[in-house]
Amino acid sequence: YALFLFNLGFWYSENANFLPAESLFKASVKVWEICGIERGAAANTLHVLGNCLWDEAKYIEAEAAHLRALAIRRKLFGQVSVEVARSVGNLSGLYTEMGRYSEALKYYKQALEIGKKTHVDTTFGYAITLSNYAVFWQGMGNYVVAESLLYQSLRIYEQLGQPLGLVYLNLAHTFEMQGNILKAIEYNNRTIEIWSKSAPDPLHLPLPMVALASEYILIGDTSRVESLYVEALKMLEKTYSTEHYFVAQTLESLARFYVRQKRYDEARQLLEKMLSMRQRLLPQDHNELASGY
Repeated sequence: YALFLFNLGFWYSENANFLPAESLFKASVKVWEICGIERGAAANTLHVLGNCLWDEAKYIEAEAAHLRALAIRRKLFGQVSVEVARSVGNLSGLYTEMGRYSEALKYYKQALEIGKKTHVDTTFGYAITLSNYAVFWQGMGNYVVAESLLYQSLRIYEQLGQPLGLVYLNLAHTFEMQGNILKAIEYNNRTIEIWSKSAPDPLHLPLPMVALASEYILIGDTSRVESLYVEALKMLEKTYSTEHYFVAQTLESLARFYVRQKRYDEARQLLEKMLSMRQRLLPQDHNELASGY
């Protein structure tokens, strides 16, 4: 029954329907707690629950789920295993997004060390960890290291025939922060092309759209800016309702664009909505809350 609940929750999660997915994953965990929580399948359920909560920007709950999954995996598989590497890799990415960089760095180092010891340093999971580690260094302002890590990740993606959208997206951000705006625009357009080939992905497609809008502002081409922001917001609000960190971030970007155009009333409404959302979503000591005051 726990696996049935998990599989149904996973289907909802894959379709970006996170609230029923969260409920089903939590119900599955409760069944495992009755049957015996120290099992690989129970750890997998907690791991996926953590990712679901992360997608909903429920960071504290996500952290608790991932830490619990990690504890079970360490007990079952030892300190050095592929399963433990998956948990510490996810925790490192989560802590990066939460702004808890010292903890993120500790877990990134563990994930990469385990990857080398278990000879999985040419696998898709290892490539994802490299890409996430690059995002950490972006946050620390070290774009040279970030670019190097992304090219390592890109080589593994290419060898495995995996879609390159996420790596292209992170490369675009690295180029933008190094001042190479035209290269950033090129890679964001590549990302949009990849993610639009099938049905538009409301979970990921807004990311390069929002980045592209900001880059067009930087080069003085504002003809597509508002439409990119508005389309991205529609996708995000459909996927996450109106309670998500990236929704707040996009509201702020669109508001700043309106300020540039002297559309102050529209800008003020968006900024008030953004600040209220961030106060509900982020820990009170998060460094990005200060930018909203």
